[in-house]
Amino acid sequence: MKTPSIKELIENPRAGLASCILMGLLLLITLGQTLTQWGGDWELAHKTAAVTANNVNNPNADLIAKLPEQHLFGIQNREITGLPVTSLQMHVTGIMKLQQKQGNATSQAIISISGQPDKVYRVGDMLPNGVKIDSITKDAVILKNNGHLERLPLPGREIVRKPKPVAKGNEQ
Repeated sequence: MKTPSIKELIENPRAGLASCILMGLLLLITLGQTLTQWGGDWELAHKTAAVTANNVNNPNADLIAKLPEQHLFGIQNREITGLPVTSLQMHVTGIMKLQQKQGNATSQAIISISGQPDKVYRVGDMLPNGVKIDSITKDAVILKNNGHLERLPLPGREIVRKPKPVAKGNEQ
């Protein structure tokens, strides 16, 4: 049996009709499968979880309830550059930024308040007027003043590097 060519299929009305019927059937099967899948997905998405005895009597239920507070992926690093600089009469004279050990912040800041001698403070320490040290970064102390965060920057000089002069004999 000889395979018909495209020209013969075009000229034969029965072959064209058969191919259209075949394509139509395949389209209907595909549409039916898609609608069935969508229906199953919709049913699954709108299904309510059944409360079982295991959920109610779970001895770890208290731990599971506290899970969102545990910061499994770390604490969000706040953008401190956008914080306003405090207008309080305080000056940072030094910062010792250390890593945390078992959840205890060990960083310290040396702060002079209103021209008084420097004192060493840590995160959580209270300063005069109800101001609390919220965090210590490598270049600033973040203060909580009346519920608002403020930045007390470490003053410093910007280091400007000058290029070395090129000797005239070494030019390329």
